[in-house]
Amino acid sequence: MYSNSNSSCLDLSTALHKGTRGYQEDCIIADFPVGRESGFAILADGMGAHASGDRASSLVVACVFSLLKANISILEETEEAVTDTLKACVEQANATIREHVQLNPDDRGMGSTLVILFVLRDRLYWASVGDSPLYVIREGDIQQLNEDHSMAPRIAAMVAAGQLSREKAASHPDRNALTSAISGGEVTRIDCPETPFELRAGDTVILASDGLQTLRNEEILKTVRRNGQRSTFQLTAALLQAVLERQNPDQDNTSIIAGRFTALEGSVDVLSQPEGTNAKNGEWVEETDDIVDAFDADVEEASDALLEAMSL
Repeated sequence: MYSNSNSSCLDLSTALHKGTRGYQEDCIIADFPVGRESGFAILADGMGAHASGDRASSLVVACVFSLLKANISILEETEEAVTDTLKACVEQANATIREHVQLNPDDRGMGSTLVILFVLRDRLYWASVGDSPLYVIREGDIQQLNEDHSMAPRIAAMVAAGQLSREKAASHPDRNALTSAISGGEVTRIDCPETPFELRAGDTVILASDGLQTLRNEEILKTVRRNGQRSTFQLTAALLQAVLERQNPDQDNTSIIAGRFTALEGSVDVLSQPEGTNAKNGEWVEETDDIVDAFDADVEEASDALLEAMSL
């Protein structure tokens, strides 16, 4: 499944595929409204098997979308509040999972990764929990901005120290075990730097679930280079095709949000798809009234906007 949004500051496209799994646990959404100086994208990779993982990622994305949508004007006017707001979104998403499990005990064990990408003019902020990567490709180099909250970095350190062979590391059963997740319990780690990443014209931003990491970083970079003069719609299609061509019998769900940044001059004139175009028909569960005291805006109106977007 693909969708595309063209913007004077971020030409953005999304792609979603369930791989060899019998169900889709990823959920993604991007929102760059006409005439705004900001926009955001959200990705959640659910866990808990089939319906539970699907519900977890949908609940997380719905919660964060409604909070950001309701507070977007405040964030544009008070940039100092961005990181605290992103952290509050993470905490509220976690509380939403906790409340859901309390009401639906059969879903105990559900959870999700979460990455929130927030762009304000030429500054990229993010908050992430789990192992869904956020990359920036600039002038032939690829950099992962966010931390990997899984056992993979620890296993890599063991290889570097000569404590484990590369072959055993590649098939290690705990390689993808998360060290932090949105699961209703304590969120042990949140990656949310105070200082944003300064974007430059020509930067390519890729937000993905770990299904994309079937490709090595060098292969992702090679695909971006090959499609440097093509639209981001074609780039996301090429990235997904490269994953599928691997024919991995255990290929995980793969979701990709790819954007190419163009420097802004003067006022923003954004040409985008309908607000909140969603790459998945997630299940919406109405939020409770007790959200976060710091959020004074009308969350109910924002939730209605999400429901409308999900119906597209």
